[in-house]
Amino acid sequence: MTLLLFPYATQSNAAITERTKLLLSHIRGILAGVFGACYISAEPTEKPHGRKAWTFMSHTMNAEVDFSVMPLAQPKEPNDEGKGNKQ
Repeated sequence: MTLLLFPYATQSNAAITERTKLLLSHIRGILAGVFGACYISAEPTEKPHGRKAWTFMSHTMNAEVDFSVMPLAQPKEPNDEGKGNKQ
């Protein structure tokens, strides 16, 4: 199973990081309550487009749960096409 977290544009990456830690802790607690124990990867795996994924595992669970977080998109710089070199 894969869970994805998409940040709201009004949040900073620091706020997303803090909320992610809190969510990871809560999800781990829920899974531990259901399966008796739950382990989480210490460091996230880097995924495409800057996404980070943590994996939840349990000896009694026959599956892994991936929890992925997308970073805020950085605003693009204005395109300089069409400027200069005008004759």
